[in-house]
Amino acid sequence: MKKIALIFGGPSGEHEVSVNSAENIAGNLDLSKYEVHKIFVSKDKKFQFLPDDKKLVLPEAIPKIYSLEFNVAIIAIHGEFGEDGQLQAILDSIDLPYVGSDMTASAAAMDKNISNILFEKADLNVPSYIVFSNKEISDLRYPIVIKPVRGGSSVGTVILKDQAGLSKALEEGFRYDDRLMAQEYVFGRELTCGVLENEKGESFALPPTEIIPQKEPFFNYSAKYTPGGSREITPPDLPDQQIEELQGLALKAHNILGCKGISRSDFILSGNKWYILETNTIPGMTKTSLIPQEANAAGINMSKLTDILIQSALNK
Repeated sequence: MKKIALIFGGPSGEHEVSVNSAENIAGNLDLSKYEVHKIFVSKDKKFQFLPDDKKLVLPEAIPKIYSLEFNVAIIAIHGEFGEDGQLQAILDSIDLPYVGSDMTASAAAMDKNISNILFEKADLNVPSYIVFSNKEISDLRYPIVIKPVRGGSSVGTVILKDQAGLSKALEEGFRYDDRLMAQEYVFGRELTCGVLENEKGESFALPPTEIIPQKEPFFNYSAKYTPGGSREITPPDLPDQQIEELQGLALKAHNILGCKGISRSDFILSGNKWYILETNTIPGMTKTSLIPQEANAAGINMSKLTDILIQSALNK
């Protein structure tokens, strides 16, 4: 029986999503194969080894994780600390295998400026953008998207049609990061595509999903996590050739960043041109999240999905 550390929570604005992801993962792990230990990380980065209510600071938590002799860690922390390479570096230091990408790939994917540079060098289309770290920004061409450089679940992301809401958008964005990105708003269809690894460590793309927000102008936090906030069509109503193109682009993004185990890349299809927006190395795993939905469309239920992810970590 494999001993699993399921680490969730964390300090980011995606804290509640992480809790829900962990709940869904834990509820679908085969308890005949896995002994699951839940480790909750509070918003101030204190570690709680459930059901114990004692909270440990990081220098106390690391030796305890090491002493418990886990076989694999499943990192379910989205955003800061879990998805940006910090926790990966900690687990590497104690030689504990974990699901997903290493410190370098995680940090590169989390930083939209770095990932965009890598995407452009590999000839992927990226909407034009600038990165800035103060509120004195001008000469922007609207419509634009203002978003934190290091963020996820569209937290702190705002679409502006004109300059009227700029000040408020900057104030909101700087709550989550000290660098913001102003990016060209590309009109088109929103699609996303996950990537997993098989038993041989070979990456493969899942059936993609088209996202049609129902109440919001784009697939923001509310659209993602409010029931009825969006329509998600898996696979999308596209010709087979375009579906294959999208899957190829998702695989390319996964490999460019050096991702392992799992990723999900988001795209806009404008006319017949694909634009990549970002790659997530720890995508949501809630009951309504996109990766479980895409996996299910490929005949992979949530229990099998967790098996695949754990095996990918053991194969590293």
